[in-house]
Amino acid sequence: MISNYEPYRELWRLGSRPVFLLADLLGAVGLLASQLTADPWKGAVAAVGSTCLTIGLSLPIALFYQLRAEGESLAIIGACHRAGIRAIFRSRQSDAEALRIAIDAAAIASTGISLLGVAFRSLFNPSGEHTQEPRERLDDPRVHLRVLLLDPDSDAAKRRATIERGNTTIDDIRFTLAHGIPAMTQERLSRVCQQDGTLKEKIAKSSIPWPDDLVACVVERCKFEVHLYDLDPMVFLMIFRDSVFAEQYHLGRPNELRTGSCIGKHVPVIEYGSAAEAAKFLSTHYDWLWKGKSRDVTRQLVQAAASAG
Repeated sequence: MISNYEPYRELWRLGSRPVFLLADLLGAVGLLASQLTADPWKGAVAAVGSTCLTIGLSLPIALFYQLRAEGESLAIIGACHRAGIRAIFRSRQSDAEALRIAIDAAAIASTGISLLGVAFRSLFNPSGEHTQEPRERLDDPRVHLRVLLLDPDSDAAKRRATIERGNTTIDDIRFTLAHGIPAMTQERLSRVCQQDGTLKEKIAKSSIPWPDDLVACVVERCKFEVHLYDLDPMVFLMIFRDSVFAEQYHLGRPNELRTGSCIGKHVPVIEYGSAAEAAKFLSTHYDWLWKGKSRDVTRQLVQAAASAG
């Protein structure tokens, strides 16, 4: 156990180093000598003595606090390294640009992406502003995409909307389902049809709604799946090949938060390496939700894309 007096002992050890003791001695001698020195040298000798004494007393104190701060920083960095944390972003709002750059880098290397959130309206908005790599990965039919969204008809969605006091939570989810993902589906299907004339001809000859076998073929070729879950959101996840981005969800609302504001995007986002133990737990959480606590709406969204196209 570290004694309560240990910081004072450390400060004493720093202050008693020979160089600081010498500065203290020179300072004291200079101040005494100034009392015996006549003008015009009296002021200069006093100034030299005061400077030496200031260095001898204040520098150890400054060094003490600097070493403590560096030690705390190194401890935090070491803990992050051991936990497999690659980066910590203050929040999706405060560090938006830095987070986009990190997501870009993760997306470039990924042939599979799994997303878990509430609405993802900004990400799937076809008219929104996106960085190049995530948008390209969302539209690329070679990238297997899984998306978990909060069910807009669920009690969990209503609870979240109530806490957010007028925010468009439920409307945002419906927008993603009615417009964002169908637009992405159309782009993926367009790219597939550029390489597959047979599928393109089959689509051209089919009436709306498409037959089940055609819908199944489109889902398989476009390599995307969408599920809805009805539990209170626990975590925001973006899972790439080499990285997992996670933000803890909550139902807390500080009093100072503006009415109608989203309660997400305010707490830190942590980027884990895919080999980190935490990343394994988070990925397993995703699979648990995907396989047993959600329902598949992919085929309905393909039909929505067909109708919109």
